[in-house]
Amino acid sequence: MTSISPRRPVMPKAFSGASQFLSAALLTALLTAGCQSGPPPGDGTQAGSRPGDPAPAAGDAVPGSPAAPPSDPEAAALQSAPLPAADEPLAVLQFIPKGDVRSFTQAAVMFNQPMVALGAFDEADQNLLAVDPPLPGKVAWINQFTLAFVPEKPVLGSLSFTVKLSPDVKSLSGAGLPPGSYESSFTLPALGVEWFNTN
Repeated sequence: MTSISPRRPVMPKAFSGASQFLSAALLTALLTAGCQSGPPPGDGTQAGSRPGDPAPAAGDAVPGSPAAPPSDPEAAALQSAPLPAADEPLAVLQFIPKGDVRSFTQAAVMFNQPMVALGAFDEADQNLLAVDPPLPGKVAWINQFTLAFVPEKPVLGSLSFTVKLSPDVKSLSGAGLPPGSYESSFTLPALGVEWFNTN
């Protein structure tokens, strides 16, 4: 029995030439696209870094960038302060704590100008902050803008305090505060009986 092997179809010359032309054109297009295209989406490239991408608007979160950690307003204020204008007078931006507080761990006043040189935070004048009634503790610079009184140990109990800033305080440039009283008053909660058992 004679076996018949399948024959490859004969492609007309015109079709064969067109196929070769399309293959060459497709290869050229793929190579050109591969050389010109940037990283694929989702590879960590930030928006606006590739040609044609719109630049992010001010305040918009950039995809792929880490989110800013939440911050407590008072804690953030004690860590930094905006740089003042050249003609801006020395001023107190914040004086804490105020009102009712659970405990007294420190009192801090923040200025709008650098007050001390870097590396001299422990050289604070102990008379710049006065606590009434008096408490054992230390006055020190937290940073260039923030002066604090830190008691030797946290204070609890039914007490009220007033912390006053000395009018003699000077900025690093020698500027002084405008005349006035700069102080902060706060009260610790009253002690009371939370539980009582006669058995």
